[in-house]
Amino acid sequence: MAVIWKLIQMILSKAWQKPYLWRWDWKAKKVSDGVFLVNFPSVARINEAAIYDWVPLKGGNIMVKVKVWNDDIMAIGKLALIWVRAKGVPKTMKNYQGLCEIGSMIGYVQIVDMDLVNKSGLVRLKIVVVDHTKIPRWNKLTTPNLMVYRIFFEVEEVLDEGWTKLEDELSQGYEEWMDFQHEEDENKEAKKAKKKMQMWQSVQVLEPGWH
Repeated sequence: MAVIWKLIQMILSKAWQKPYLWRWDWKAKKVSDGVFLVNFPSVARINEAAIYDWVPLKGGNIMVKVKVWNDDIMAIGKLALIWVRAKGVPKTMKNYQGLCEIGSMIGYVQIVDMDLVNKSGLVRLKIVVVDHTKIPRWNKLTTPNLMVYRIFFEVEEVLDEGWTKLEDELSQGYEEWMDFQHEEDENKEAKKAKKKMQMWQSVQVLEPGWH
């Protein structure tokens, strides 16, 4: 299978030259099955190619869809975003700082609905969690005066369920992506070094004329 993807990668690198005659050294790097990173001359050129949904590449019988690269593609997951009700909260903890502490027992607090707390005494929190299906029914809370309470949690609304890549998906294209990044960084450094050398040489040529 790896040999097949290497072959497709070679075909892609050559096939790009036919529909896009930009005098550009095309390079394609596999990120995951069916997804390749392709270097473009400029952002304007990417936008030009991305206008069309699918573009046929001659010579390889391949259809491609161009999208601007987003680092989110390499993310291994996304956290869930939920609204939670907390019950059994003592009055001494019904302030912003106290409720943030309570919310942090199960996740990362985004918003504390202080209007609801002030009007009705009910506690409602917007929280980011790893898995909203595994939130404990209750947790122990120790207050500053060393009193211990049971705080009960109830998911009110799931705003974003989040997701996690399967184990066999995590390695797909990761090494290729890192190699691509390394090559890009090396190319940039080489270009900078060449530019500095050219500037230095021009100074050396002009220097005798200054005296």
